[in-house]
Amino acid sequence: MPRKPKPWYWKTRGCFYVQFNGKQIKLNPDKETAWQMYGRLLAEEGMLDRDEVSKMTVALAIDLFLDPVTRPGRQARTLKTYTKMLEPFAMEFQNKKLDALTHADVASYCSRSADWSDGYRHSVFSIIATAMRWCRDKGYLEANPLAGAKNPWAESRRIGVIERDQFDRLLVVIPDAEFRLLERVFYFSGCRPGEAYQLKPRHLDPIENKATLGPKEHKTGHRTGKPRVIRFPADIMSELRALAAKLGPDDVILRNTQGRPWNEFNVATRFRRALKRAGLPKGLVPYNNRHSFGSGLVNAGYSTAHVAKAMGHTTDRKLQEVYFHEEESKMDSMIERWAAGQKPGQPQQSDVIGQIQVLLDQLKKKEAPPCNSTGE
Repeated sequence: MPRKPKPWYWKTRGCFYVQFNGKQIKLNPDKETAWQMYGRLLAEEGMLDRDEVSKMTVALAIDLFLDPVTRPGRQARTLKTYTKMLEPFAMEFQNKKLDALTHADVASYCSRSADWSDGYRHSVFSIIATAMRWCRDKGYLEANPLAGAKNPWAESRRIGVIERDQFDRLLVVIPDAEFRLLERVFYFSGCRPGEAYQLKPRHLDPIENKATLGPKEHKTGHRTGKPRVIRFPADIMSELRALAAKLGPDDVILRNTQGRPWNEFNVATRFRRALKRAGLPKGLVPYNNRHSFGSGLVNAGYSTAHVAKAMGHTTDRKLQEVYFHEEESKMDSMIERWAAGQKPGQPQQSDVIGQIQVLLDQLKKKEAPPCNSTGE
């Protein structure tokens, strides 16, 4: 490990400096800030040793993560969102050692503000998790404190429903065909977002309107050992085949306007903007398209076994627990039918009386003599 010069305070200039790579570099008048800048220089040059890593603070780690120099390919809008969500977190834990950070610390921080929606808490937690993965990959952490831990707000965001009229409004405000197609794939196939992001030409069936992911290519494949079959409406399948015809067998089909594959973060960002333009609840997330598919089909009367299979579940247990949201009026109707001794397919007595009354009114109108203009 090469010798590392340490910062010193230049009293006459009122600032900290360091001699680095043959150059005298001005840091900052504040000691804490100066040492953070010094840590960034060491990290960029790969000159941090294990002892220094163990002393790294959360603030310095977040500072390094946000630095455009460390990740030059990141888009400006992404950096702006990361900065907005991570800087308050860095201030909250600025003196805490990075390797002492725990899942409880992050969950408690995300729960604290009463002004945050569950959707915003989910986003903050996810971006902190992204930063921690980056720190682990860079060697600043021995182990990611959030690894293997679920986002506490993931399920609460997923169970929202996008009604069909809301979905139609959403499509109207999306300006580009690429994102509209992705949304239609989500909503009308019930696939998980992660499954849509990795669709490739080799997955598409040449005859049937379906795609098949191998056991190692989808969420539950490692447990079930079974492939995931995703079925599409004919019009969507035609568009997917048209895009696939221009690509290699292992190229990703669904891409954004820059020709890059979609990912969780840029889809979430686009989705939030579309919700705002359409005037829809801001707590909705892309995964709600899948929930809308499942609950919509079940409430329309389709077999839970068939719907579960279309969604990639091995049984309908998950469907009953999470996706089945029967309307209260239908539940009341079910109880009334049961009390009246009626079978599910039989009309209620009140329904029959109403239908008879409509027929009587129609007969009365037909039997009534027509009136002429003179009143005779």
